[in-house]
Amino acid sequence: MLIGAEIFTNLSIVSRTNYTAIKYLGDKLDAWHAALPHSLQLSTLASDDSSLNFHEKRAILMVHVLYLGAITLLYREPLILAEKSRRLFGTNDIRMDQGSGIPQYQLRCSMAAQQIARIFGLVSFDGVMTFRGWLTIYWSYTASTILLFIAAQKMLDRVHDNIDQDIHFAGSLLAKLTECRPQEPMADSFWRLVQPLHERLSTLRVNSLAEARAEKSANTFLDSDPDIESDDVVGASLSQAVSKEVAAMADRLASLLKDPFGRMQQAMEGSEPVDGVANVGHGASASVFWWK
Repeated sequence: MLIGAEIFTNLSIVSRTNYTAIKYLGDKLDAWHAALPHSLQLSTLASDDSSLNFHEKRAILMVHVLYLGAITLLYREPLILAEKSRRLFGTNDIRMDQGSGIPQYQLRCSMAAQQIARIFGLVSFDGVMTFRGWLTIYWSYTASTILLFIAAQKMLDRVHDNIDQDIHFAGSLLAKLTECRPQEPMADSFWRLVQPLHERLSTLRVNSLAEARAEKSANTFLDSDPDIESDDVVGASLSQAVSKEVAAMADRLASLLKDPFGRMQQAMEGSEPVDGVANVGHGASASVFWWK
């Protein structure tokens, strides 16, 4: 939690990405994780070898969610700024500048958010996880948004690495919100924000793959093996119309990550608050909810 608060403080006082600060804070997170005793490591908790009882194990798993959430908070900031650069300056591929670290940031963000989904899959089997738990609701929403945002970036950059996994795990996190919706209005609000984006991005992904495979097949590249999974197909270019739509979705997802409660939109003159969550958490301090 303390490192997470430090991440929020460092990233909120600068208007551009400070890569030195990101490395410093990333090293601190890695050092914390490396110093965990074997009994508290995620691999041990997920196995049958743990000496902790059920309730202790579940509590430590939620601490891991906070650690993974801090990783996404740290590395998603340069990704959001890179997407803004694409929109403002027409950058075709935000991953081209390898010195910026964008591919590594995408990978760490994606892996952390996927791990959050896996942890919620573990703790949900007990049957007693509260449907109104703030950690479950907030991180299901945030991690699913991050995964969809990264998937949209990869589609725009014609990068095939784990796009389908990103979309799949985003769906599993939204399923968690679905379980909470009947008993917690905020879970319903968050679900309504992200579910349409997940559904549409999934459709665009499937359609783009189908069109690419049809085009490749017509050119006889895949005729010899109809079951081949070609990197050229998976990373195929999007049509201009689809690229425009995916770019708009990436921009929307970035705004949700920056302003999950709609406060900034509400403060802008003439703008509408984020649907359904404008008053959620009104008056809460960002120093408490550092993951905002």
